[in-house]
Amino acid sequence: MSNFLASGLIEVVPGLMIWTLIAFGITFFVLKRFAFGPIQKTIDERRDRIRSAVDEADKAREEARELLEQHRQLIAEAKGDAADILADARKVADAQIERVKEEAEVERERRLIDDAIAELDFSALEKERA
Repeated sequence: MSNFLASGLIEVVPGLMIWTLIAFGITFFVLKRFAFGPIQKTIDERRDRIRSAVDEADKAREEARELLEQHRQLIAEAKGDAADILADARKVADAQIERVKEEAEVERERRLIDDAIAELDFSALEKERA
């Protein structure tokens, strides 16, 4: 330790201390006058850009939420419309099936009548007339 003290690094020299304080003061004044202002301005501009970007991101997120909700509503409406169309189509199909069945039944009855008439023996009736 005596070697460290002997080197004079921690020895207080009043003249050197005064010149160091003057150099520090001049350096601080120059930095404050020419460097700190532009640096602070750059920091403020960056902060404003970041704040603006965050605000835009929030707006975009809100718009995306609104669009998603609209999309969900449209899908729900489309599903409802599809269910209504399907129900209407089933009703129409059922009505068509019933009509075809009725027409088939009428046709079958006509054929039965025609077959019965064809099987009648009109010759017996003609003999009674004569």
